[in-house]
Parts: sequence; structure tokens; C-alpha cells
Amino acid sequence: KLHFKNQSAADKLSDSLNIISNEPALAMYRIQEHVRNSMPLLLEKRLDVVHLNKDIKGSIFDTEYAINAVKGMESSNVHFRNIQDLLKNSMFMKQQI
Repeated sequence: KLHFKNQSAADKLSDSLNIISNEPALAMYRIQEHVRNSMPLLLEKRLDVVHLNKDIKGSIFDTEYAINAVKGMESSNVHFRNIQDLLKNSMFMKQQI
């Protein structure tokens, strides 16, 4: 008889704890605690991403600037050929004198 009463009390206690633990307000509290615990880490990671984004944008700008400089050097090839021809002509003229 005592064992039956103990079992009944334990079952009722278990049911009560199950109901309390599944309470919507408690669920919201658990969500709030999870957000509160994970938010600092998320903010830190967000700041890291923002800094990396700035660094990447700077690297892209530098790369585009270097590409434009190389393209500009390609277009100056004609000028270097003219200079080379003028130097050859001047060397030839100097030898003639």
C-alpha cells in the first residue's frame, strides 16, 4: 500500500514537472536566455565580418588600380617604339657626323 502511494505521488510529481517544463512562458524564457547568451558572440562575429569586408574592398580597389596601370602600360607601347626609333636614328646621325 505504501509503495502504491509513493508510486502515485511520484507519477503526479512527474506529470506536474512535465507540465511546468512545457509551459509557454518557460519556453519563452529559455529562448530569451539562449538569445542573451549567444548575442555577444554573434555581434563579435558580425564585427569581424564588417572588418573583413572593409579589407576585401580595399584589396579589390588596389587590384583594379593595378590592372588599370598595366593596361595603361600596354597602350604606352607605341610611345616606347617611337622613342626606340628616335634613339636609333640619333645614333645613326651621330655616327654620320
